[in-house]
Amino acid sequence: MSRYFRYVYVLPVVVVLSIAILIFVFLFMREEYPYVQNGLVDFQKARVYFFDRIETAGAQAASADYITSGKRLTSPEAHRMAHAFGEALYVTEGVDGVRYCTDQFMYGCYHQLIGQAILEHGIAVTDSLLRICEESDTAAEGCEHGLGHGIMSYFGYTVDSLKKSVDLCLFIDRVSIDSACVNGVFMEYNLRNMVSSETALGVTPRPLADDTRYAPCKELDGLYGQECIIQLPLWWLYALPASMGTTERFTVAGSYCKSLPLALERQRCFVGIGRASSFAATLDASTMRRHCEAASSDDEDRLMCFVGIGKRFQFIQGSGRQTCNAFGLDVSGVRRCMDLVDKSLL
Repeated sequence: MSRYFRYVYVLPVVVVLSIAILIFVFLFMREEYPYVQNGLVDFQKARVYFFDRIETAGAQAASADYITSGKRLTSPEAHRMAHAFGEALYVTEGVDGVRYCTDQFMYGCYHQLIGQAILEHGIAVTDSLLRICEESDTAAEGCEHGLGHGIMSYFGYTVDSLKKSVDLCLFIDRVSIDSACVNGVFMEYNLRNMVSSETALGVTPRPLADDTRYAPCKELDGLYGQECIIQLPLWWLYALPASMGTTERFTVAGSYCKSLPLALERQRCFVGIGRASSFAATLDASTMRRHCEAASSDDEDRLMCFVGIGKRFQFIQGSGRQTCNAFGLDVSGVRRCMDLVDKSLL
């Protein structure tokens, strides 16, 4: 058979197979994940979907489904989807539903479920939540982080409530000011996850203005204020105008950090940018490195930003030290990065 006739016979087969594959993928995605439209998660549809999934297949199967779905989404959309799953779990399973949350997608499942449990039952429910988390295979940090969100939303979004929430976290954790619970408190104060998970962005952060850029950190004493500064960049990245692209957001956040008067504050602020970069991208060191490079051209600023990335990898994957090799640092820079990743900055 001549080459021409082979093409005549083969080409239609290839075209038909390609169309069939596209149709299959389209129908599969539409059937499996009806709450995703053009890569965006509809919170209400996701909540209904997971409620039905839990009711028909069980919480364990629904948890596996939510993990598979989340891996196909951007980090912010996966986080919002996890919030919807957490709400469906709480409605169907109650407090015990925390057993089926995971530490993926920035702990969104924990945020929603634990926050709703505290809002409904009060602070006393934290004992039950901690016991369940310790008995199950879920990550302790995820539970504690979710507790921080729930506690903050329970007390309300004032500076006095922020201090009270941090104090309660320290009592629960009996550890340091930069614990997962305290981290959750500051994140909730800044982003208001528990009161805005159904909005277009998944969060409605507190307003950002020139005169509130560093609030409430100046009102907080000692270690409270230092942890507050590390948490500011994530808030800035969410609160800046929606018309800004990702690179521009990191550039602006970097300029805010550079304006802090004390060198120690500036260092902690750039660590916060590195930590926050994981919310703007998948957990990819090369992408996060570009965020740090957009934030500042200064070597020290970038190093502290890289340390923040390392701390996120350490917290989520336990691989923070290895991440320091991904930033193009010289030998002494890698060594310093690794040392700081291992240490508390407070």
